[in-house]
Amino acid sequence: MAIRTLTSEAFKVWTADRGIGRNPQDPQSEHLVFTSGGVGTHWPYPGEVARVPHFVGTLLAAVRPNDRYWVYPTQGVWSLGREAESLPQNRIWTAAVRAFGVPAGLRGAVGFNSTDWNELCAMLFLQVTLGPSVLIDMIVIPENGSAVLYFEHHKVVVAAFREQARFDAVIAAMSGAGYPLPTEVHG
Repeated sequence: MAIRTLTSEAFKVWTADRGIGRNPQDPQSEHLVFTSGGVGTHWPYPGEVARVPHFVGTLLAAVRPNDRYWVYPTQGVWSLGREAESLPQNRIWTAAVRAFGVPAGLRGAVGFNSTDWNELCAMLFLQVTLGPSVLIDMIVIPENGSAVLYFEHHKVVVAAFREQARFDAVIAAMSGAGYPLPTEVHG
């Protein structure tokens, strides 16, 4: 696995080049949106840990199979800091992201190639299972910039799509895989 990195500044330029930016209605939020519209929804994380790999794999494959994905933690910060390291779940988080090859001290995004599918799914497994207790959120965007997935520590993934057709296809794939249909659509 060869991790690629982008600094926080380079990631902001990369997203801007794809028409993705902060929500002008909530500029303090870390949520990224399509600056010229788009459609979105959300799914709660699975209640059973054993379902998380299938949930993550289904979502990523429906969004953009066989593509590079960029993963960006809240404010680009991968390290939880010295004070946070006193908690066991935070130490596990830090050890796991280092095992995935995230450089110590990185402030920015990491890119997973299509050949790194299992590692990407494992990273998001970590996010879904430990993210809520370490208060980390992750932004996940395929290389083509067609979707923005925001894995929140509030046990939900918010998904935004540039095109209605991709949105509909992901809804169908998730529904077909047995995951709850979203109850509201975000414009």
